[in-house]
Amino acid sequence: MDPNRKIPMTNSKDPDDAPRLAADLRNLYRSPGPIPDAVRDEIAHQARAGLSDLSRTRRWGGIALIATAAAIVFAFQFVLQQMATPDRREMRTAVAPPAAITQREDIDGNGRIDILDAFVLAKRVDAQSQLNPSWDFNADGRVDRKDVDSVAQVAVQLNGGA
Repeated sequence: MDPNRKIPMTNSKDPDDAPRLAADLRNLYRSPGPIPDAVRDEIAHQARAGLSDLSRTRRWGGIALIATAAAIVFAFQFVLQQMATPDRREMRTAVAPPAAITQREDIDGNGRIDILDAFVLAKRVDAQSQLNPSWDFNADGRVDRKDVDSVAQVAVQLNGGA
């Protein structure tokens, strides 16, 4: 289509001008003629090649999408697992105190020496219940309030009695 070609304009609103307008439009957008077979074949070949590339792109795009989703799921699971697992260094100090201290001052057997151990020993001393001879921490031959004080002193040390 020639861009410099003038389009005939009609300013009339007469219904008889409609056939003339239709004819002008047909002339304006007229086909330049039949498309040669070689051109038509090349267009078809290019279209098939483009569709083939599009199919391959979609296939790899789908695989990439699945791989990305799997990576996100694994990363999310790893982060959740790390948040749920306590630090190994904390576990060593909190769960495994030295054996000698655990056997002696850890009265309630929870793996820590704290003020609750002194409280449990004080209750047993006050109740005059059967007392374990190994709870004689000051080695005076008796389990009494002095031993409760010894456990309390170990419990309130800054390093947690370890």
